[in-house]
Amino acid sequence: MIVISSIAQDKIREMKEEMDEDIILKYGVKSACCNELNYALSLSKKNKDDRIFEFPGFKVAVHPADIRYITDTKIEYSEEGDGGFYISSRHPLVSQLI
Repeated sequence: MIVISSIAQDKIREMKEEMDEDIILKYGVKSACCNELNYALSLSKKNKDDRIFEFPGFKVAVHPADIRYITDTKIEYSEEGDGGFYISSRHPLVSQLI
């Protein structure tokens, strides 16, 4: 369902070390404008309705309404340019920019 590259996993674990234990990675989509959706990543506390996916050293929370948009996506991380996370996806309704 969700794939996270090893480089992205390392970066998430590194960021998580500086935060409280109950902080997790939230992954989903957000409305950008009109009918446009963007992927969203954040570190925060989980909501009661979130579905939890476990990875070594961290958890990912996804709101049930976002599952259909994040299925078969891959979270990656690159140090090139400004550096940062990006999403690989074939979903036609969601921009791959974060």
